[in-house]
Amino acid sequence: LVFKTYVPEASQKTRLGQMYIEEIAARPADVDDDGVGPPLLCFLEEVDGYDLSPLLLKVEEKPRRLKRERVVLLSRLGRNEDALRILIQDLQDLPRAEIFCLIRSRGQPGAEEQGRAAIFGAVPPQYAIPVAFPVGGAPEPAVDGGKTSAGMPSSGLFLLFLRILLEACDPEKEKPVGMEAGAAKGAVLQLLKSYSYHPDLHPAKVLPLLPSSWPLSEFATYFIQSTSHYLHEQRSLTFQEKLSSYEYLSTHSDWAEARGMSVSVTAERCCPVCNRRIMDKAFDAYPDGTCVHIQCSQDWSGKAARSAAATGLDEPLF
Repeated sequence: LVFKTYVPEASQKTRLGQMYIEEIAARPADVDDDGVGPPLLCFLEEVDGYDLSPLLLKVEEKPRRLKRERVVLLSRLGRNEDALRILIQDLQDLPRAEIFCLIRSRGQPGAEEQGRAAIFGAVPPQYAIPVAFPVGGAPEPAVDGGKTSAGMPSSGLFLLFLRILLEACDPEKEKPVGMEAGAAKGAVLQLLKSYSYHPDLHPAKVLPLLPSSWPLSEFATYFIQSTSHYLHEQRSLTFQEKLSSYEYLSTHSDWAEARGMSVSVTAERCCPVCNRRIMDKAFDAYPDGTCVHIQCSQDWSGKAARSAAATGLDEPLF
């Protein structure tokens, strides 16, 4: 009923989630049921409108179970760091951690979109296909030096991803089971190589985090790609600023020159609209030197209009 018709009552949806959790919790302790029972994981990712906090409390009563379900609930609650730590440290699932970062980097989606962008779906969304850590032994996609990540929004998740991997490389910190320092270091190198253009992984943010014992030569590819990208970006910005300044000065010069023009009104000079002498009556002067009575200026659309189009001035000089 909940999956097919999407019953609007949040209490019914929450109760269904609690029933799924209670059913799994009733299983023997020696049964490895983490991630089993697809209805619960499918329910948490595809259904919206249930109460997150009660379900998270029930899931956390079994800390060794339902880790993927915890990730989904923590993600929906905005606790991205806790969710990412479970993916990397507890589940050792770097491809899903990358998918998580790509999905959540798109901001805080609405309920409908959030339900569709499933972290643990069989096929990730097109924008969340992992590049650094392909899913399930799939052939590694062609890495273009991270250029595709240049336009991605900055969310801080990829920097957090890097921090958690670096913690596994720190000999003074307790490492999660199964995460070896060598494997973590390789993951750090792969992450930086694949997302060297990502705004989260700017060299100014990454360099202070790297252990002093690591030779920078191992990160040469990352630093060359990222530094060249940001230098090019800075040069482009400087060029645009100078070009904009030049265009402004050029326009201002033309405008000042036009405003500095003067006209001479003789006794014989006539208004081209009414053919009467201007004499001492108020008049408008246009960039091409035409003088028109003020009361006639609204009807004047000949040379003044063409001159205004050429000079960018759509009003009389004075």
